[in-house]
Amino acid sequence: MVSVSLCVGPSLADDPASPVNTWTGFYGGVSGGIGSFNGRAMDWGYDLFENPDGDIDLRGFAGIFGAQAGYNTQLGGVVLGLEGDVSWTGFNKDRSFSGDHYVKAKMGWLATVRGRMGLVNDRAMAYVTGGLALAGVEHCGNENNPCLIDGNDEIAWSGTRPGLVAGVGVEAWLSNRWSFKSEYLYLVTADKNIVYDAASNQDVDFGFDAHIFRVGLNYHLGGLPTGGGSDVPADGPWQGLYAGVSGGIGSFNGRATDWDRGAFSDPDGDIDQRGFAGIAGAQAGYNHQHGGLVFGLEGDVSWTGFSEDRTFLDGTTLDSYVKSNMDWLATVRGRIGVANDQAMAYVTGGLALAGVEHCANNEPSAPCSIDNDENIAWSGTQPGLVAGAGVEARLSDRWSFKSEYLYLVTADQNIVYDTANDRDIDFGFDAHLFRAGLNYHLGGLPAGGGSDVPSGGLWQGLYAGVSGGIGSFNGRAMDWSWDMFENPDGDFDLRGFAGIAGAQAGYNHQKGGLVFGLESDVSWTGFSEERTFIDRFNPTDSYVKANMDWLATVRGRMGVANDKAMAYVTGGLALAGVEHCGNSGDPCSIDDDQSIAWSGTQPGLVAGAGVETRLSDRWSFKSEYLYLVTADKNLVYDTSANQDVDFGFDAHLFRIGLNYKLNVPLPL
Repeated sequence: MVSVSLCVGPSLADDPASPVNTWTGFYGGVSGGIGSFNGRAMDWGYDLFENPDGDIDLRGFAGIFGAQAGYNTQLGGVVLGLEGDVSWTGFNKDRSFSGDHYVKAKMGWLATVRGRMGLVNDRAMAYVTGGLALAGVEHCGNENNPCLIDGNDEIAWSGTRPGLVAGVGVEAWLSNRWSFKSEYLYLVTADKNIVYDAASNQDVDFGFDAHIFRVGLNYHLGGLPTGGGSDVPADGPWQGLYAGVSGGIGSFNGRATDWDRGAFSDPDGDIDQRGFAGIAGAQAGYNHQHGGLVFGLEGDVSWTGFSEDRTFLDGTTLDSYVKSNMDWLATVRGRIGVANDQAMAYVTGGLALAGVEHCANNEPSAPCSIDNDENIAWSGTQPGLVAGAGVEARLSDRWSFKSEYLYLVTADQNIVYDTANDRDIDFGFDAHLFRAGLNYHLGGLPAGGGSDVPSGGLWQGLYAGVSGGIGSFNGRAMDWSWDMFENPDGDFDLRGFAGIAGAQAGYNHQKGGLVFGLESDVSWTGFSEERTFIDRFNPTDSYVKANMDWLATVRGRMGVANDKAMAYVTGGLALAGVEHCGNSGDPCSIDDDQSIAWSGTQPGLVAGAGVETRLSDRWSFKSEYLYLVTADKNLVYDTSANQDVDFGFDAHLFRIGLNYKLNVPLPL
């Protein structure tokens, strides 16, 4: 069981006194790991999946194993490469509900072709990677287990779906020919639309997304001189015990899927409780350094403010109540990093435990208790997986500062709340955590820490440039009273792929091998998706739309650099110009309870990682990933009945850019 997020790593200047490995040449190997996956199905006519709603998320954890091959070319401290892989996956989930109803999602295999761009020293490489994917998938849903298309309530489809994949990793030499890698990939497939009732124009969208974390072993066919990583002495300035404190912010989602729609009648059987809140705690760990590589184990315990509750209309008469809460979070994680004497960039992942509470009933002020089919509550400890990446920099001989991102997902907790009718619910949490920390090192740091490193360097100064790429986006709309969006349910996910292009400007301050910076950008985005669907309770068609015209961010950057390249993590605030609308016809106007539209600017959070390399004294090229999530916009569209809707956006952005440095740097 694992899911993880994004990372990049550092590079050191070549040491002429030691043998230097080159990454140039062909290689091949094997890899394996685990993935957190979601097989999606959106039934726009609400005829195939009547319960829990028309929007099914089949979530799970499973293994992935395969083989890869590629070619690298090294240009100084930068490696450019192309890699392809084919893997078997165990991504398979099915579910029976409402007596005889059945739904299934399966991915049997996955193949990718990806470019790689990395920062290297003679021992290790940290890289970003991204490209195209093909996946062999199967989706089905009907009134009983066999997946057959023989009626309006039965459908099955299997085939190959294209998609996008991107991620980060660290690869390190084990010997002159062998290397070990640890990487994260985010995968999303394009939706497959299937019309299962042409007469009534009823159709369904199928799709997959997954967070994949894997390790691998590569054999290099050429380009390696004598003197690989095996003869590097152990110990170094990062070795030893440490402890410290950390804090930050998290974007969280408390999930609850009521498969028989007995506890959550409206807005639907699948509730997402989203929000932003703080996190603060303490950590302790141990690092073992082997040359420019650092292997470590870290544990932490944190208080979290992840809590969201909501009162909403149940049908037309009763108010209902739902709540998701996470009081505390503990993790035990491995770390692997690439370091010099001033800084370290690392990937991290492991196990998590979270103290959570979920509840729902039909009395907004009543306690959460299980006393009938409409009332349910559960609290306890849920296991999960956590993974991410960060940069840690020495402030002095004993103190260091870190900035990191973690992605958390808990296993679902299944609770049967009506044994007589076999009714049950799945509870879970996922969160994106952005935090900073301060560590005190108990040993292993020689005299001359980062504090006496002179400022200034090749990366220091003002810069400006342009960037562009592609994004996988989701425009969300949750109609809490289930009055605006009657079908497929009150909770819409409008997913798609589109381009993004813009300009950025920033300033870097370099201190030895460390770079601290501030960057802002403004981009046009093509994130727009609309849909006309059958309104089950109205003979006319209904319409829904989500659009993001522009995106602006202001982000801090923290990177590890040599004279050729820099690997960095980045995060900060975002503003997005968005429009959402839904009604019983194409025009987006508020003219009755069935019609609503809103457009404006929404704030949000953005975080990611990248690699930037110098092309000349003035020009540099970057490749980066950003995760964006906006705050929900609540809009009351019927004040007399207290009916409202929450609008929001999230997106995974993959882009490249070209920067021009305004001041004259030192020559290469």
